[in-house]
Amino acid sequence: MFTILLMLWFFRDPDFFKGWAPALYPKSSNYISDATAAMLIVCLMFLIPANPRDLVNSPPLMTWKAVQRKVPWGVFLLMGGALAMSSGIKKSGLSEIISTHLRNNLKNLSPIILQIIVSIICMFFTEVSNNAATSSIFLPIVKQLAESLGLSPLKFMLPVTVVSSFAFMFPAGSPSNAIVYEAANLKVYEMAIPGVFCKFICLSIVILSSNTWAHVVYNMVDIDIHSMNNTVKTIYELNLHG
Repeated sequence: MFTILLMLWFFRDPDFFKGWAPALYPKSSNYISDATAAMLIVCLMFLIPANPRDLVNSPPLMTWKAVQRKVPWGVFLLMGGALAMSSGIKKSGLSEIISTHLRNNLKNLSPIILQIIVSIICMFFTEVSNNAATSSIFLPIVKQLAESLGLSPLKFMLPVTVVSSFAFMFPAGSPSNAIVYEAANLKVYEMAIPGVFCKFICLSIVILSSNTWAHVVYNMVDIDIHSMNNTVKTIYELNLHG
C-alpha cells in the first residue's frame, strides 16, 4: 500500500509527461490532489482482507477501532486549525491590511532593516500557520513593498520564503512538530525555549546569505525610482499599480 501510494503521488501530475490525474479529469489539473491518492489507499486498507486465504471471515487490514485508538486526533485538530486560520486571514482581507501598514510604516527604513523586520514577522507567524499558507500570504505583501521602494522583489521574497519554514516553537507550526509534541508528551515551553534560539540562529544565516552570494546567484537588481526622469517614473508607477 505504501509503495502504491508513492507511485500515485509521483505519477499524479509530473511535469515531464501527462499523469493519471489529468487523464481522468482533464478539465482541471488541481481537481485531483495528493489527498485523493492518500484517501484511496485508506479506503483500500478498510476493504482488503488481512488474510487473503479466508476472504469471508478475515478482518480488513485496518479497522475503525484501531483508527480511533491509535490516530493522534489532537495533531489533526492542531494542523486543521492552522490551515483554517490562514485561509480566514486571506479571505477576510487581513493580509491586505498588513501589506498596507507595512508599506506605510516601514518604507523609510534601510533594506536590510526591512528584511529583518518582515522576516521576523513571517518567522513568528508561521508558528500558528503552516509554511505554505504563510508564504502565500506574505510573498505578495513583500513583493509589493519591494516594488514600491524600487528594490528587487527577490531581496524580500527570498528570506521570507526560507523563514516561513522556521516553525520550531509550537506544535501547530508543522506536522513534524505536532508529531513530536504528541509522541514525546512535551510541554509547550519545552519546545518554545530552544525553538527561539534556533529561529534567530537560522535567521542570521538567511539574512547574511541574502545580502552576499544571493545577489550574484539570483542577479538582484534594484530600481532607483529617484534617478528616473518624470516620464519613465510615471510609466513605472502605472505598471506597478496596475
